[in-house]
Amino acid sequence: MQPRVYAIALSAWALSLFLAVAGTNFVIDPMGVFGTKLLPRSLNSNDRYARLAEFQSQPDRFDGLFFGSSRLQAIPLDELSRHFAGVTFANFGVVGGMLTDHLAFLDYVLRQKAAKGQRIKAVFILLDPDSFGRRPFTDESLTFAMPPAVSGESLARFWWRNLTAIQFGVWRSDLREVLGMSRLVEPSSARPQADNVLWRVVESANPGVANAQSTMQITPPPTDAPIAEKITDRPLYQQHLELWRRFVTLCRENGIELMVAISPLSQHFASEYDPSDLSRAIDDASRLASVWDFTNDDWVSSNPKLWRDYSHFGPEVGRMMLERMFGEPVPPEWGDFGHLKKQRDLAREKGSTSRFGFRKAGHPADFT
Repeated sequence: MQPRVYAIALSAWALSLFLAVAGTNFVIDPMGVFGTKLLPRSLNSNDRYARLAEFQSQPDRFDGLFFGSSRLQAIPLDELSRHFAGVTFANFGVVGGMLTDHLAFLDYVLRQKAAKGQRIKAVFILLDPDSFGRRPFTDESLTFAMPPAVSGESLARFWWRNLTAIQFGVWRSDLREVLGMSRLVEPSSARPQADNVLWRVVESANPGVANAQSTMQITPPPTDAPIAEKITDRPLYQQHLELWRRFVTLCRENGIELMVAISPLSQHFASEYDPSDLSRAIDDASRLASVWDFTNDDWVSSNPKLWRDYSHFGPEVGRMMLERMFGEPVPPEWGDFGHLKKQRDLAREKGSTSRFGFRKAGHPADFT
């Protein structure tokens, strides 16, 4: 074969491969960033991108922010809005959501609001104690990639990465779902898998998840279980606390009412952590802002009817969390569910506090 013919054939093959990959990604749109909508929403879609798009579609409508991982979906947003006297919350709950995500979205929204002379009145955040100090999933793959408007990445590069990614596992799982060949309960291999992560099961619409509680059994650990992990010994634990400090500071500097809940843990997950160390981690979080701790009720953690799966609590738990936080009457069996841990430095500070025990604007907390 002559060199020129060889070069032309090689170029044609490369171009064909590029067009095949780009066309497949565009048509299937597994991350949901191109908006083709030719296929149903993928289980692998980038919900960080989707959440920001939802906010950007009506930015002036929202005066509250709702942060958390996939566990957040069990907390009724309309009920939260009612308790906050009609504040309209933008939902930034994302799969594998951690403070790297929450802080970046908070900073972006505050800058956008400030440019328009608007403000955010309230923030509700659900912190997952079992994620403290873990390596964040943020930007670990296209599924968890932050949107360019938040990350600072150029939109062209973001689209290029999504167009040119060769992801056979994702394509296969999406096509199998469309053809009705499977009923996936877990996300594909595109989502990182790790011991104890709280987003093993895809949330929301998948019917297999909704029925998980019917077969799940929460059992205590075996007597030969390994030594319980200490969350505060994780290498990234101090960085986690620094992110939390910056998050709280941003809220206070902007006069935002901050409400914090520590997520309940099923007995299956809670048994893997040293109880005293888990309490210490929650205490560390409460040094910066008062928190509602929902990790201390054995009746809830061991009741399989209240859990969608080992990681995600059900809507009844979410409703009871709000009832307890806002002082509403609850059934007797829920009476010990959740306790307010007030900010430790609060008693030494001067000035008024909000109705939830948080500092009002103009009185930054002493973090030293």
